[in-house]
Amino acid sequence: MSKDKTPAEIKAARRRRERNRMWIGGGFLALWWALFILGLATGQDWFLWAGWLAVSAEVVVLYGLHEKVLRKIAGRPAVDYGRLRKLEKAEIKGRPEED
Repeated sequence: MSKDKTPAEIKAARRRRERNRMWIGGGFLALWWALFILGLATGQDWFLWAGWLAVSAEVVVLYGLHEKVLRKIAGRPAVDYGRLRKLEKAEIKGRPEED
């Protein structure tokens, strides 16, 4: 087994980012539950829709924006999904048939 050679500052920054993500996710989850329960209790659909929007926002914030920030920190360009798909198709075409 190799030893982890990650500097302490980077480990601390990763823990802090993960803790912040957990708090943001927990906040969105609490908001979603509150809106959902309120919508069910009062019978008003717009509370349920607001809860659905809160869940959608959570997905965008925690996963979409998080990836964008990590790529920016690492100095990597955004993913070109069109080019990636073309490379996957070319790789699949190049494979021999498997039975």
